[in-house]
Amino acid sequence: MTSKRTYIKDVTINLSEATVAGRIMSVRTMKNFSFFDVTDQSGKMQIMVTAKSQIAVPAVGTIVMAIGKPWLTKAGQISIECHDLSILSKSTDDISNAIIKGLSLSERSVREKRSLEIIVSEDLKNMVRARSIFISIVRDQMQNSGFMEIDTPILSPLRFAGTADVFETTSKSLARQLYLRGTLEDYLKQLVVSGFEKVYQIGDCFRNESQALIEFTMLEAMWAYATSAEMLQLVQDIIQRLCNEIPEPLIDSDAKKDLSKQFRMVSFWGLLNDYFKQDLRKLSIEEVKKLSDAYGYVMSDSIQDFEYKVANFGYDVIKRVLSKNFESPTFVNRFPACISPLAKAYNDGSGEADRGYGFFRGQRLFEVVTEASDYDEQLQKFQDQDDRNPMPTQSFKHDELLNALRYGCPPLAGLGFNVNRILAVILDKSRTSEVVPFPITSAPLPL
Repeated sequence: MTSKRTYIKDVTINLSEATVAGRIMSVRTMKNFSFFDVTDQSGKMQIMVTAKSQIAVPAVGTIVMAIGKPWLTKAGQISIECHDLSILSKSTDDISNAIIKGLSLSERSVREKRSLEIIVSEDLKNMVRARSIFISIVRDQMQNSGFMEIDTPILSPLRFAGTADVFETTSKSLARQLYLRGTLEDYLKQLVVSGFEKVYQIGDCFRNESQALIEFTMLEAMWAYATSAEMLQLVQDIIQRLCNEIPEPLIDSDAKKDLSKQFRMVSFWGLLNDYFKQDLRKLSIEEVKKLSDAYGYVMSDSIQDFEYKVANFGYDVIKRVLSKNFESPTFVNRFPACISPLAKAYNDGSGEADRGYGFFRGQRLFEVVTEASDYDEQLQKFQDQDDRNPMPTQSFKHDELLNALRYGCPPLAGLGFNVNRILAVILDKSRTSEVVPFPITSAPLPL
């Protein structure tokens, strides 16, 4: 391109000449005139060519450069009367047909023709724009709050993601197993040990579980000498800023209204006691088993730890049942310590940990936790996990983290902020393919 290009959004009636470039999205042919719409990243422009000009209008889908004089139609629309048209990239039948007729994709995999789908779907274009704005706002808020952005490894020599199932691969050169990261927190916590007091990362994580969790984007942060209450306030500030700064046409107005409120605070067992009208911890294993069967929850027979079984059942009820009926954004705190392997337990004998999840519209949006920073406490938590592990060949112990904690770790608060889920509720979407530019599947978002 030799002519200076003008973005469509910057074209005004005062320009003596404008040069725009983009893809032809529609063509309308008349006796003496032809009109076609060209789109670039900034918007759409109507181009007019006269029969006298002898300019042949290319097919829908072609990428062109058009040069001409801006003028105002009777309807007040700025258009360009084209006197020079160049083809920059030819159209193909599949692009033309997709633009004219629409595009049908398979349910399981959407990456094969994803770029084509984005071309024809204004809704997907808006999602890409909203996601970019979302990430920029989050990054700016974290930087303004004094956090240092960190890049950590995607491949790890050790399996580490709590109880999650992670992807394994084999390195030929190292002749050993490696694992795709299922979380970002491990290396961030090691950096806190090393003296970096406020660190965060926005990155993709991978889990070999449900379709929607194969690949997902997280913001994770560690904040030394801070409380979970301070971290929770930071999260709410981020969410409220997202609601205020993502443009109105992109964001769901009802979600914006609800998420602008402070999160309601409830405790894990308090919520369940109110729902069941009894304390699950005081029931017999037979009574809990009968209750879990009624809720479609499969309670493991291989694990003998009653406290652990009850806690997991209660968590399942909160995720699948109660969170769908929360009338406002809700933060469920004081999780059982037995299902919180990386959280610091309270010293009040309650068996609870300083850990909680923020819920909205049935989705777990984020986790805030006071991290276990003591070596002996963390070692015991890993040992408890190993004792319950039905696969004794796979240990939950993470030697790199334990070695770091041996050096001494300050008290710290942690954050896990699920970008895909929060973006989905802000945009009122229910599937991963609706909030990710290039998803692997079109699976519904997980609970």
